[in-house]
Amino acid sequence: MLRVIAKLYGLSVVQARSMVKAGLFFFAFVAGVTAFKSATNALFLARRNPADLPYLYLSTALVITLVTVGLGRQLARMPAKPVLRRGVLWVSGLLLVLSALAAFDVRPALGVLYVAGEAYATAISVLLWARLGEVFDVRSAKRVFGAIAAAGMAGAVLGGLSVKAFAHVVPSAVWCFFAALSLLAVRPLLGRGVGGGQIHRKKLSVVEGLSYAVKDRYPRGVALLVLLLAVQTAAVDFVFRTQAAAIDRGDEAALASLFGGLNAVVGVGAILFQFGLTRPLLSRLGVFAFLSVVPVLSLGAVGAAAAWPASFWPIFALKTFEMMGSLSLNQPALGLLYNPMPVQTRDAVRALVDGAVKKLGGAVGGVLLLAFGAALQGSLLLALVAGMALLLLVMVRALRPAYLAALERKLGARIASPGSGIDVSDRATRERLVRTLAEDEDGGRVLAALAVLERAEDQDLSPLVPRLLSHPDVRVRAQAIAHIQAHPDPSYAALLMQVIRRDSRAPTAEAARALALVDPEGARLVLEPFLEPGPGPRGDARLLCAAIEALLPEGEGGQTRGSPRAVERLQELLARGRAAPSAERREVVRLLGHLGPGPFAWRLASYLDDLDRTVQRLAIQSAGRALDPALPPKLAHRLEDRRVRREVIEALAAYGDEVVPFLAETLDDRRLPTSLRVHLPRVLRRIGTDAAIEAMLFSNVRDDAFLRHVTVQELARVRKERPEARFDRERLQQATLRRLKAYAHYRPIALDLAAGGPPYTLLRRATEDRVRQNLQNAVTLLGILYDPAVMATVQRGLERGAVADALELLDVTLEGSGLRGEVLRSLEAPEISVAPDRAKAQAEALVGGRDIQLAAIAYETLRRMGEDPPEVREPTQGEPLMPKSIIDRVFVLESVQLFHNLSVDDLAAVAELCTEGHADPRQVIYREGDVGDSLYVILSGEVHLVREGRTILDLYAGDSFGQVSLLDGGRRPVTAQAGDEGVEYLYLEREPFMDLMVDRPEVVQGLFETLARRLRELVELTGAHNTGAARAAPAGSSLPTPALNPR
Repeated sequence: MLRVIAKLYGLSVVQARSMVKAGLFFFAFVAGVTAFKSATNALFLARRNPADLPYLYLSTALVITLVTVGLGRQLARMPAKPVLRRGVLWVSGLLLVLSALAAFDVRPALGVLYVAGEAYATAISVLLWARLGEVFDVRSAKRVFGAIAAAGMAGAVLGGLSVKAFAHVVPSAVWCFFAALSLLAVRPLLGRGVGGGQIHRKKLSVVEGLSYAVKDRYPRGVALLVLLLAVQTAAVDFVFRTQAAAIDRGDEAALASLFGGLNAVVGVGAILFQFGLTRPLLSRLGVFAFLSVVPVLSLGAVGAAAAWPASFWPIFALKTFEMMGSLSLNQPALGLLYNPMPVQTRDAVRALVDGAVKKLGGAVGGVLLLAFGAALQGSLLLALVAGMALLLLVMVRALRPAYLAALERKLGARIASPGSGIDVSDRATRERLVRTLAEDEDGGRVLAALAVLERAEDQDLSPLVPRLLSHPDVRVRAQAIAHIQAHPDPSYAALLMQVIRRDSRAPTAEAARALALVDPEGARLVLEPFLEPGPGPRGDARLLCAAIEALLPEGEGGQTRGSPRAVERLQELLARGRAAPSAERREVVRLLGHLGPGPFAWRLASYLDDLDRTVQRLAIQSAGRALDPALPPKLAHRLEDRRVRREVIEALAAYGDEVVPFLAETLDDRRLPTSLRVHLPRVLRRIGTDAAIEAMLFSNVRDDAFLRHVTVQELARVRKERPEARFDRERLQQATLRRLKAYAHYRPIALDLAAGGPPYTLLRRATEDRVRQNLQNAVTLLGILYDPAVMATVQRGLERGAVADALELLDVTLEGSGLRGEVLRSLEAPEISVAPDRAKAQAEALVGGRDIQLAAIAYETLRRMGEDPPEVREPTQGEPLMPKSIIDRVFVLESVQLFHNLSVDDLAAVAELCTEGHADPRQVIYREGDVGDSLYVILSGEVHLVREGRTILDLYAGDSFGQVSLLDGGRRPVTAQAGDEGVEYLYLEREPFMDLMVDRPEVVQGLFETLARRLRELVELTGAHNTGAARAAPAGSSLPTPALNPR
């Protein structure tokens, strides 16, 4: 039976057992409460004056406030279970004593009995729902709370029908005894001890809990909602009781029968609603739409009462809806509202709100009824009830943003900190910065001050330019010239001429270009001599190229009349081409960039593959200024060279929309290697226009998995950088559903491979990468459709194990969206049965799949297990399969602890950087004290690590060494020496690995996660050693690393 319930509600068997016990306890508890309240209502109304009801409400509010403050103190210090167990004992004893007094017709005790009944119902209910909040997370709570509430209403039906059937036979006081004894009878269902897992709480005072509740917007909103619900309950109750008191002239048995029938109707209605509508409404509409149900039904009943004032049945229906809400329907939703609160304060706040605040609402209602009850008769009283219902609807709607914000805070949302920096609007600050420019000889401080002052649009720096142009630091002089270029003024011409004539090479060429901007005619006179070869400055290639740039004819309307000699000299430089010295080639490509689009721009093509790396880099940068249409294909092919990749991306992005068609075609050209195409989304993101977005969004959906992942991440960056950018929402929704479908496809495969054991380790890891990538991509795409900050918080919650809260945040964010149902169904899929014997079949299926990387790894996995798998189908289009040499290296690198958190895509990229090496027997691979620049992984043989002539560690095939030096480049702490039979190894050099980390931020994240885990293990191991626990650990043992659960 438990397994059936677990499957029906999507629970574990343990949770299903807890659900059944909770349902049985709540059934008995509510049956007792129903019988008890029916009896106390009948006793009080029959034997006391109904006009005393407002005083009763005030007394009840005071007592419950005191009780719930006490409960809050307890719940702030310990879990709810022991508090609930003790509470049941105390409450049962108190009710038995008061019931005995009522049986002997001690009339003053009737009011006390009424108050005690309200207090016990509130206290036990608060503790029970607090306990359920500890057992069930927010997502499972949505599935089971309705059923538990329905069980309670079944108890209400039983209690109500029992009272109604035996009202004329059984005295009312007997039902009070029944309530106390039934509560004692079900106490064993609560179990023993703390139970339910270990719950750790930081000890808090009630003052701290109150401080949170008062200062934070969200608990204030929840408290106000509960208060309004209580005021509404008091108003409806007053309307109903005043009308009911007139029935049968206050006959006790008739009133008991009426209240019993009411409770029966409420119970049946609530059960039908909870079982038939609660789960669908919570799943499809969400918690806030669910909270709106009772106010809407109440408005309908008020309308009926206004239409038929002589009929008692609309009032009966109004009371029925109110009781259904307060006793059953609102309980699951209100319980969910406490989930976003911090765990240290949640139950204490729940006790205060569900107890004190709720009864404060009753007291407020009592005060209002005392003051205005006599005047508010008939339609006016109904108008008050209708107004309260409308106010509740407004409050529910207003609470939703605060709920989302509280959930984000609970999941660790990143809150932007206020920017810090120098306030350039402050007069004293400006004066200090200006003094720095005028007097300071330190170039670094002057440059920093200049950078700050340039941000102030109203700051006039022209009086300081002469001082800056004569500064001893060449960087300051260069920056002063750059300022002149940005703010050209003829008054600077004489200063620039002085700079050009001085023998100071660094800023002279830029001074010449600045002179052409501020004084074209003067530039012609000063710079024409530099076109001719000669000694000194005339032989400076920088000045020559600057003179050519300044004097080159620009056609009609140009800044200068131009010099034919400038054209001749440029032709001479271009004719020398790559035969010229490197310094000259650098200046030529820089000149071609400064000239911009024009007849000479195409000449940059011959310099893009220059043998000198500095010339290459400058040529690529100049291509981004020249913008010749023939250059993008040549630039794109340089994307595979990580040494110039950043410059290539910037150069291609400078073309803007003109290059987007070419980039889109290249992105979808599967004949080109993925290692090239994977960088194109970054180019398109840098362009960032609608056309670039469309190129990424409409790229090949069946392309390489890692390429799709990069494309999605770059689209998200565009959304972050350009919130106003337009995205095709339908295409985004389709892409989201495709990623969720892929997630659902790979998830059971990964679980089966994990169950298959060590032979499938790398294949499992690669498949888990696909699970993780597809889930991350789906959430990222939702971030483009909705709020990216919220979806980033959802992603962090899923990664850190706070799955229920993350899905709840996603659920509320997607309310009203057509995607909501399918997204949540995909992410809340039922538990998958894992079968180790399916691992082989899953691997064979991957061999024939479309993912060529998974296919290659699956094939090699099966082959290494001694199987004879079918050959991997060579793709009919696109790049060939991953070479076997790379796959073999990936299998080796998979065991390197430093790379433990890298994806297999990143491992493959690392493998491409590795080189195979060999050391002869006893050969030293590196010596202690050598500068570390590589990591080694042993393929075969053994290596001895030696320090001060003593072997401290022997390493064998699959082991790695030199990991720390790979990261810090420090000196080797030991000597590495090959064993007696030599050693074969892979080695990874530091420089290309550093380049790879710049190129792939995911590698950096994976390394940090691994290093953080190692550091945490070291701290824990140190702590264990300090407490003596380490002495019991076996030699060589280490803390286990939990495996990924690809949910």
